[in-house]
Amino acid sequence: MARTELPDDVQAETRRRRRRWLALLAVLLVAALALASPQYQLARLLGAAAALWSVAGLAWVNMPAMDFRRTEARIRAEEHIRGRQE
Repeated sequence: MARTELPDDVQAETRRRRRRWLALLAVLLVAALALASPQYQLARLLGAAAALWSVAGLAWVNMPAMDFRRTEARIRAEEHIRGRQE
């Protein structure tokens, strides 16, 4: 199954989300490194938050593309069902 290109607005939203995701990840990592002393529990918390955000953020970044492709697949399926019924 060939994938169609994403519309410009979906690509733009994905780029905006990717920039925000990377910026927040960088802030979390820098803060964790800045507080990386054994007595600071906050550094561990920020490190854990950065690890979670690095994974969960990727899903958030790709949501517009996934939504578009899911809608596109549903439309194709409905057209296929209509074609079989005719």
